[in-house]
Order: sequence, then structure tokens, then C-alpha cells
Amino acid sequence: MEAKSWYPYDFQQALQNSINETDVDWFLNRPDRAPCFLYGASMLPTVLKHHVGLGQSHNIHSTMTQATLFGYQLYEFTESNIPAIIKSPSPKSTVEGLLVFNLDATQRRDLYEIEAGLMHLTPVQVQILQKTQSNTHNFRMVDAGTFTWTSRNCIGLSLVPASVWSVDGFLESPLYRHISSSQHRCDLAEPQLPARDFSYYPADTKQQGDVDLMVRQYGSVHSIEADEPEWF
Repeated sequence: MEAKSWYPYDFQQALQNSINETDVDWFLNRPDRAPCFLYGASMLPTVLKHHVGLGQSHNIHSTMTQATLFGYQLYEFTESNIPAIIKSPSPKSTVEGLLVFNLDATQRRDLYEIEAGLMHLTPVQVQILQKTQSNTHNFRMVDAGTFTWTSRNCIGLSLVPASVWSVDGFLESPLYRHISSSQHRCDLAEPQLPARDFSYYPADTKQQGDVDLMVRQYGSVHSIEADEPEWF
């Protein structure tokens, strides 16, 4: 995906972000923090923060990176242009999106509650481009969860002749303007709350000498209720 110059700054940063392999390892080894593959409006950090209850000052884009899902095809609901992905008979079919690391169980559950009316939570593997210790890049397959259309009834769905859902129209919509304004108003309404680093990068933890410090500082990890699907 191209980081167009008129895109919101946080979205441009997410599209251009290449996470260090050590940090990827650290994110993947955190308990109950399975990454999520996003391919619709939630690819936009402002929308994602709105969905999971984070203020606009959170730099969630630092935990996001471009990703490719193989073996799926991109569709849209004809009347609403909302995207959906469906398993493809061809393993070479791809869907492009963004992978977000480090959402806790409550935040992932918030995403599920938004998507569950239409989609099913599905375990997948996606490919990312990570930065190596020698400052080069290599591809890596990562286990993640995403939301897929699994019903055999595809009435009302149209195949998208591309591997990525275009956010351009949504960015120009009243809905996005409303979400963006709401996010900024919430930050202005709570000026006493400092901007919090959402990256939780390993260097911060090592300096403190205590992984649990992050849990104490940013809140406890909540368990998903038994009647909701588990993340992988």
C-alpha cells in the first residue's frame, strides 16, 4: 500500500513502519497479546483507537506494519462498500492489510464486538517485512487472528478486483470526520492525562528491569469471557 501524502499522519507512519525482529519476537511472546490482521477501516489508526477505547495521543501506529494474507480474496458488501475476506481456492490469492501487535484481551474483544455481527474470528498466517539486527529486511510469517466471511451465502457481496481495500473514499466520508473529531475532542477534554507510549518496546522494559511494570503502568490484562472466541 502506498502512503499517500494526504493520508493522516498516523496512517502514513503505520504504512511505512518496519518493526525490528527483536521487537516482533517480544510482541509475539507476550501472553494474551495475539496480533490481529486488519483490512478495512480499522487499518486507520484513528479508527482503530476509536474502536478499542484509546485516545488520539496513543501512538498505536508504532505497533502496526503492512502485512499480506495468502489464500484469501477481498470482497465488498454491494450496498455499503464494507470489505470482507473469503477463503480462496487459489493459495496465490492475496489480501493486503495491516498487522497490529500488542492489543490486550479487552481491546481485541472490542474489535470482535464490532466485527462479530458479520464475520467470524479466524486463525491465519500473514507475511510481514521485518527489520533485522544488521539493518536489512526479511520476510516473516506470523500467526494472527482476523475476521472472515465463512457463510456459503455470498449474496450481496462483490469481488474486489484488487488485493487491498481502498481507504480513500472512507477518509473523505462524514463517518471518518466524525470519528476523527470525536477522538480529538476526547483528548482535549482530558488534558490532565499524559500521552502514553503504546509501543511497549523491549528497550523500555529492559531499562526498568521488570516486564510486569508494563502491566502495572498500562492496566491489567483481562481475560476473554468463556462465551466469546479465544484469540490464538
